[in-house]
Formats: sequence, structure tokens, C-alpha cells
Amino acid sequence: MITFSKKFKTPLPLEWIHKEQVIRLNPLKRARNIKLTYDSKRNHFRLTTPVYITKKEIEEFLMRADAWLDDKIQQNNESVNLDHGSIVPVLGQACRIHFQKDIKRKIIFGTDIITVFDHQEKYTELLEDGIKKKALEFLTKKSHEFAEMLEVSIQKIVVRNTYSRWGSCSASGNLSYSWRLIFAPLEVLEYVCAHEVSHRKYMDHSKAFWQTVASLSPHYHKHRSWLKAEGKQLFRYRFYSRSKIK
Repeated sequence: MITFSKKFKTPLPLEWIHKEQVIRLNPLKRARNIKLTYDSKRNHFRLTTPVYITKKEIEEFLMRADAWLDDKIQQNNESVNLDHGSIVPVLGQACRIHFQKDIKRKIIFGTDIITVFDHQEKYTELLEDGIKKKALEFLTKKSHEFAEMLEVSIQKIVVRNTYSRWGSCSASGNLSYSWRLIFAPLEVLEYVCAHEVSHRKYMDHSKAFWQTVASLSPHYHKHRSWLKAEGKQLFRYRFYSRSKIK
């Protein structure tokens, strides 16, 4: 089924296929030019256009953008599928993923191996659930450690698949983290915890706030810079399995 957008003066499909890629159209009244962007976090292309545009104009623009598209597609091919045999960093330690058929459904995190057992071969579902729980476990433990040091309270802690921020702290003391932090260096996870727990004392980014962060994470400048420069790499990891383990 093809869905057409009513935003366009001439009805056009909301999604286009070009170079075997799905490109989502985003018509805006205030747009004066055509703009093609790639969202590495959500893994899709977005084409922002004026509402006054024709099919021919879109096709011609995409043809001119072929070289740019090829570059982005190549980058996307560098994604890491979390499958049997894949190596993934977990809490700062490189771990190999191993799927094993077994009557008991469970996941075991070893020093350098993650073993997933399942009799129905639904390994990826169990792996995703296990990694998210592992992230929550570490972030919860570290957050409470820092909260005790600062003598502040914490209410609920959750992990989400967030794209715009690595963590947040509400006025009531609820903390939320991106579960993808589990793929970052251990010190970076600790910095994010220090950052959010420090908001329990200062709900701002004042000098006093950053001094509090520094008391928990002395090299926070380094870890903050790492997230800005390398944080997008944490979105390379995708749960997709084609493996059938005998």
C-alpha cells in the first residue's frame, strides 16, 4: 500500500525508494529548498521539501545526491548486527555473543562472552532483553552509590531507547538513562550517572553543579567529550539475527 501526503499541493508518496533505500518525505510550508538528511540513530533518510514540488523535481534532486547517498549507505553498512559470533563492548569489556540451543531459556554474562540459551531459537529477543536489564542493573547500582555520597534521594530509575539525550533527572527524583550506554567505556557510564545524580542537588548547569559532578567523576570533561565525538557509534549496534544454531 502506498500512502500519499495531503501536505503536498500535488499528492505524492510519503516514502520513496531510491538506490534500495527508503527515503521519507517531510513537506514543510516554510521550506524554500530541498534538503536530504540521514538520521543515523533511527537509521533512515529524510527528504524535507517545500509543499510546492513535483515528482520530477524530487527525482532530479535524488539523482544529484547519489554520491552523498553512497557515502551514507557505506557508513550504514558498518553497523554491527548483534548475532551469533559478534563481538560487542559491554560495560567496557569486549564480549563475544554465543547462541546455544537448550531447553532452558536464559542468558549468562561471562567475563568475555555472552551465552544465550533458548530452545525455540529466539536468541535475539532474549539477548536484547538481557542487555537492557544489564544496563539498568549497572546504572541503578552506580546511581545509588553516587546518591549516597551526595546524601540525596532517588526515586525510580528506568532505561529507554532515547535518541536526544543520554540521561535525565526529574524534579521528583526519577532518573532515566539510554540503555545504549552499556556499549560505552565504563568511565563514560559513570560520568552520565554522576551528571544525573548531581541534578538532585542542582537542577541546572551552574558552576556548583559542575563542581558536584567533578567530585564524583574527576575527569568528566574527557568523558563528556567522548560522548560528543563518539556517542553516535553506540547506535551502530542492532538486534538482528539470521543464525540457526544446531
